[in-house]
Amino acid sequence: MKKKIAVLLTISAVIAGIYFLSLRNPGGVREERLVLSEYQLEPYLNIRGWKVTPLSTETVRIPQQFTGSFKTLADEMKKSGFDLESHKGEEVTRYTYTVENYGESGITAQLLVTSENELISAALIQQKPDGFIKSV
Repeated sequence: MKKKIAVLLTISAVIAGIYFLSLRNPGGVREERLVLSEYQLEPYLNIRGWKVTPLSTETVRIPQQFTGSFKTLADEMKKSGFDLESHKGEEVTRYTYTVENYGESGITAQLLVTSENELISAALIQQKPDGFIKSV
């Protein structure tokens, strides 16, 4: 009898744990803001295995409607937990880096950062007609 109670309690604990973990992060979407200063961006890329060299920094505005390559970027970022939808129309800073260890030339890393230093997009981009956009 004690064995049955112990098994039932264990099963109940596992089910409760799964339930509470699913509430904590539904759908695998990032729930915490990632806030980085401009000096932490290159190390952020390095930690992910990318050797980079700064290329440019510019202020850009996220479009109100996502079309073309920006829609592709937004869709790819959403899969990685970055939600550009909530930043439509917002002015952000785009940091672009040359990726030196990808294996092909012409690959850049582009990071979008809000005025509050929240990282809202981190992508590797191949700038050519048949190129790619994928999450860092």
